[in-house]
Formats: sequence, structure tokens, C-alpha cells
Amino acid sequence: MLKLHIKKRIFTTSLLPFLTIIFLFLFLSINLNAQVLTRVVGKEDSFDKYLPFPLENEPVMISQSKIDPSRTLEQDRLDGRQIPRFAIDYEVSYGVKNGTWTDYEDFSVWKIGFDAPYAKSLSFMFEGFQIPKEAEMYIYSEESRMIQGPITMEAVTKGIFTSDIIERTGKVKIAIVCKDKSKEIALKISKIAQGIQTNFDRAWTDAGDCNYDVNCAIGSAWTLQRDAVGMIAVGMIGLCSGSLINNQCQDLTPNFLTAFHCLGNNPGINMSNWVVRFNYQSASPTCPGNTAGQEPLTATWVTRNGATLRASSTLSDFALLLLNGGLVGNNPIESGLALAGWDRSTTPASSSFCIHHPAADAKKISFDNDAAILRNDGGFNEWMVDDWEFGNTEPGSSGSPLFNQMGRIVGQDHRPDSSQNVGICGDPKGTRFGRFDVSWTGAGTSATRLSDWLGGGSPPTTVNGIRTPSLSPAPTMPPYDNICSINKTITLNNPIPGRTISWSVSNPSLFATTSGASTSGSTANIVLRAASSSTSGSSVLTINLTASGCTTITLTRNLWVGLPTYPSLSPTGYVQLNMGYSQDVYISSAPGAINNTASWTTSGNVTAAYTTFTWNQFTPTAPGMGYGYAKTTNICGQSANAVINFYIPSNFTIRPTVVGANSKITFESDFESSLQYPITVLVSNISGNIIANYVLQSPSTEMNFSQFRNGLYFVKVVDKNGTINTNKIYIQN
Repeated sequence: MLKLHIKKRIFTTSLLPFLTIIFLFLFLSINLNAQVLTRVVGKEDSFDKYLPFPLENEPVMISQSKIDPSRTLEQDRLDGRQIPRFAIDYEVSYGVKNGTWTDYEDFSVWKIGFDAPYAKSLSFMFEGFQIPKEAEMYIYSEESRMIQGPITMEAVTKGIFTSDIIERTGKVKIAIVCKDKSKEIALKISKIAQGIQTNFDRAWTDAGDCNYDVNCAIGSAWTLQRDAVGMIAVGMIGLCSGSLINNQCQDLTPNFLTAFHCLGNNPGINMSNWVVRFNYQSASPTCPGNTAGQEPLTATWVTRNGATLRASSTLSDFALLLLNGGLVGNNPIESGLALAGWDRSTTPASSSFCIHHPAADAKKISFDNDAAILRNDGGFNEWMVDDWEFGNTEPGSSGSPLFNQMGRIVGQDHRPDSSQNVGICGDPKGTRFGRFDVSWTGAGTSATRLSDWLGGGSPPTTVNGIRTPSLSPAPTMPPYDNICSINKTITLNNPIPGRTISWSVSNPSLFATTSGASTSGSTANIVLRAASSSTSGSSVLTINLTASGCTTITLTRNLWVGLPTYPSLSPTGYVQLNMGYSQDVYISSAPGAINNTASWTTSGNVTAAYTTFTWNQFTPTAPGMGYGYAKTTNICGQSANAVINFYIPSNFTIRPTVVGANSKITFESDFESSLQYPITVLVSNISGNIIANYVLQSPSTEMNFSQFRNGLYFVKVVDKNGTINTNKIYIQN
């Protein structure tokens, strides 16, 4: 007789940490930045929410020796150094082997830390820098609440990257987040710069209290000019100011005007470790006075890393740099930046203003209500601001632009007028500026003049400033924007004057062409609509801004049209799921969905751990078949179901395995509900030929083996859902 005896197995499960899943999907929406954000996190905000990894498992801190600045500063004085020093750099050699790895379920983090207790800031130069495409680096300090990053390979030029100035701290950590301990990671930290205490005390609140923050009311008419000006960290140790500057073609080339003396008057200087910081300004301006409070509460600024020299001359103390990183605004984080206009005439400005970073403080604005004085001082051609009515310039202002009453650059800061300047905020206050018209012609060669870089065949006398073009509103599900079955307008902001607009979408069959919607056009307002409520697919919106004889400027936006497609699951197809165990199922891709999060349901003999998540865990309730379903969502609606099929065997064993002619055999199973009648028992020989079968409608039967020869046989148990198990028996009659 066949008897059923039940043996129960303990149910076990293994949940992946929720944090692991959150960070896993960082790699599914890689942010490729040729430009990098630096963020100051306010005390009211959570610091770790800006880092895609836990702050636990901190690295051992590598201590740096205390720097004695007195000898270096004395040597600077003897050398006649013209720009202020805020740090002392020194060579080091730290690599991947000096850091520590922490492995999580689906990603790994490499970390290294530095402790310099007497430093006012730390910055780092990396050489031979190489990380995988999807990896990201972060440089951060909980003490100063500063984070620079994400930094990807898009921000690295010829293997070199120099960090922003991580201020007011002695402890800084560096982390690289990647999928695993990749052999592709290589780096050498070749220099560290420690900020030092000097009479020039570089930082927020350090400019003279006669200065006006650029966001004061007196600067409200000049926001375009404000957003062109940046602070320069010169070779990790010195500080200057400068401005992005427009050219005749208005093609967003990252030309940056500053003073030649910021380069030490050396046209051969290596600027790979220069960093330019934009948007470093106070949102709570002081008018006038020291910049209020601490550095911005949860504010950001944009940095560009590295530059090359295009032209320079001592005749007017100018240097034109080409910043690394491609066209201005090619990354959305630069969408607020501008390129200043210029005036190459010799007509004195009837009034002037300067936007600058005195003492490398938050951006300031200074005004002179009188006409600029044209002067030649021993062969140096300059505009002289005799006495500022509002504000002043200071060390750190060198290279900053002088604007005329029309807001066009007419020169750059050469130095204070030493014959008149009585202290930072003494009276009178004056500044000397190299003349733009002299810089235009220079010494007659392309390496000494601006005309070859900012002009064309018939250059105008003046060029206006422009803001970088951008698209609004922001994408609904970055990096994609969703287009549904109602009209959506995407607007091109700040179209460049004099350029023709043309736009089109790829895969135009996805789009409607009625009721105002189209698939191409020539206006700044772009109206798009999905072809139907069931449309689904990807597209790219391409906008070209063209001008005769000039390079075309192209803006793109990734679009997802209509519903998401059903997600891809891993594993796929039919999966055997044994009783007493569980199976993790991941969404490996979810085209058109928000955050790869699915709505999960089940049917049959399985249950799911979650209703919405980026993965799920399925557990069998009984042998048989079970089904898991996943739908993804975007603002247009839900996808069709993706299905995973589970086959759940009963896990029978046969006792005894050696039987005689009329033996009783016992089938042992894990769970009482394991039998799904009718049950078929098939007996086959070692050749695989079925030589007997039994159909069971109840849990009892008699099995006679007298007709079989002695030897090895296979007993296969099959229920109504399919194969359950195969066991061996030996017959001895």
C-alpha cells in the first residue's frame, strides 16, 4: 500500500537590504557631467541624502603634516607674486591600494580619507584617473558639509582632475561608487593643497565691509553679467576672477577672460589643475557689509576643471582661456550661466561696474558713476576707475571684468591704483583695468590678440551678452520627458539672437500631427502629443540653432512617448521554486517607467513580499504553478503585465529504496498539500522505457513488483501539474 508520511522543512528567507536596492538603480540613470556640482548642505538638511552610499565603514584617515606658511609667503614676497596665495601644495602619491573597499549586495564603494587638522581647506589633484563609465566619485566633508560630485569620466581631461576647494575643514573623504571592485579603477592623488591662515583670509565673509553682494538691489539690472563671472582657483594655491565671454558667432564656446598676471605672465603655464567656480554668491545679500552668515544653506555652484591658453599679452594684461568641458550649457546644470558681451571701441564708459570675487568671497559688485579715464601708464594701456562710489576691488578680484553702462566688457582688473587706494575700504578707492580694445589687436599675432578668437571676417565693434539656451519644463522622469495623449509644450528659453530655430523628433510615427501638435517646426514653443492612448516608444527631440558661417548649436531631449512597455524581469521564463525557499526577482529594465518601480501581483501557489518595489521576493504556498506579475508606471499610465512562471515541485522521496515482490512503499513529502490528484506513478527501466504505471485517486494503493526482474528501476511521480520527482528503487524478488 502506498502511504503518505509528511516531513516538514523549516522555511528560510534572505531579504536584500533596502539600501542596496536604492543604490543599485543609481547605475540605471547615469549622470554624465563634463561639469561638476559642488554643494554646501545646510544644517537643516540631511547630509547623507546627497550621497549614493552609506556613510558607515569610514576609511582610516591619512594624516597630513602641518604646513608652516611663513617661508613660502616670504618667498612669494621676494618673487613679487601678484595674486594672493590661499594654500600651499605639495606632491604626494596615494593610489587605489591606499584606500579601502566596502562591498554591498550589488555595488562596491572605495574610500580614502585625509586629516589635516590645521588646514583651512583641502583640495586634491588626480592623475592617471580612470573609472568605469557608470562609476561616480564624490569628495566630501561632513564637518564643512560640502560635497563635490558626482564626478564621472566626462569631467576628466587626459586623466587629470582637480577638486574644488573643500573649505573650513581638516577632514575630507573621497569615495568612488561602482558595481564591483572593478579592475578599471586607477588613480594617483599626486598633489594635496592645504589652505593656510594669512592676512588674506580667503573665504565667505572675508571681503571688506564696504562691498555689495552681487544680489543686492544695485546689481538687479545686471544678472546676465553676474552669471558670466567665476572665481578661479589658480593651480590649487592662488585666486583670481574672470568671465565667460561671448564671440561674434555666439556659439557658446567656453572662452574665459582674465588677467595675464593670474598666469604669472607665463604663456606656457600648465592649467590642467585650474578650477573655475560659478554661481558662488549669496542668496541673502548684505548691502553693503560682510556677506551674512555661513556659506549658502543647501546651495550649489558649478565647477569647470582645467583650461588651455588661447591668447595673452602684457600690453593690456589679458589672458583668454578655453575652459575644458565643451560648449557652455551642454549640461543642464549650466543652464543658468551666461557669456558676457564686449565693446572694443575707445569710447570711455560714462559709468562702470565690476563683478568680482574680492578675497575670493561670495560674488560682489562695485560701481563708479563717473566716466572711465583712458590712460597710458609707461606703455600699459588702461581704463582707470578713479574712485568707486559703491564697493571696491581687492586681492582675488584680479582678472574680473569691467563693464560699461551697457553691460559690455571693456577691460579686466589689472591691479588697484596704489597711489590712491588707502586700505581695503579706505577713501578714495580706485582700480586699473587693461583695455579691451588694446587686447583686441594685441601684439599682432593670434597668440597675443582677442580678434582671432572672438571675431570673424567682419567683426562688429560691440557684441551683446547671451544666456545659455535651455528647455523647460524640466523632464518629468529624468533622463526622459514623458509625452502623453494630450498636447505638451516644451519651450526653448533664451534662443540666441540671429540664429534660426529648427526642430524635429525621431520616430515621428509615435506622435500626433493634429490639434496643434507636430513632429517638426521652427518656433521656440514645441507642441508634442502621443499618436494614441496606446502608443509606446522612445524618441529624441533635436533642436538646431543655425547661423550662416557659424557652427550649429544643437540641443536634445530624450523623450518617452506614451505608456511604458512591460518590464524585463530577471530571472525570466519558467523558474523552479522549491517549497521552503524563496526567489528574488529583479526588474532588469523598464523602458519608459519611473524609477524602475513596479506594481506586483500574484496568482496561483505563490505570494509576494511587496506590492511596489524595484524587486520582489516570491514564496511558494503549495506545489503546483504560481505566477508573478509586474506593471510599471509613468504619468501616461501603466504598462502591460510582465509575467514570471514558477513551477513548484513536491519533493517526494521513496522509502524503502529496496523492495520485494509485494512491498509497501512510502512516498514522503514536505507538505500535506503536496499531492494534486490524480497522481500518476510511472515505473521505467534503465533504458528509460516505461514498463508500468499506476493512477492514484486517493492516498492509498497496492503496488506489485513480482513481474519485474531484479535490478535498478526509476519511479516517476506525476501530478496534474506536471512532473513532481523521480526516484530510484532496487527490486529483489
